Amino acid sequence: MRPTPSPPLPLPAQLVDLKSNKKPIMFLFTQPGCGACEALKEALAAAPRATAALSKTFTVVHVDGDSIAHSAFQAAWPGVAPHGHYVPRAVFAAPDGSLRPDLTAPGGDPEYPHYYTSTSQVRAGGGRV
Repeated sequence: MRPTPSPPLPLPAQLVDLKSNKKPIMFLFTQPGCGACEALKEALAAAPRATAALSKTFTVVHVDGDSIAHSAFQAAWPGVAPHGHYVPRAVFAAPDGSLRPDLTAPGGDPEYPHYYTSTSQVRAGGGRV
């Protein structure tokens, strides 16, 4: 059974084929009922061109706290929780799946380095993969 992610987050984690993937990966962690998560998803939906550019630049994987995608992520990358479990949070990886927790939100809070609030911030942070 495949989960149906919320647009514009197109790819559940269990469908990432690391052997054929050619783009850096952006894992976007959210949690149902999280106001900041909903605000970020609304910002992405309200900026379709910017979101389309993200999809061209990255393999975008939505990892929702209550979804099958979250379990698949934990199975593929066990124990990975860079800088805590806050949401929304984006973690980047090379096309082969090598995580890059060193890539953080430009201008962000050092206490929450993977907390992103806009598509431009996501592009700037992940643009170094």
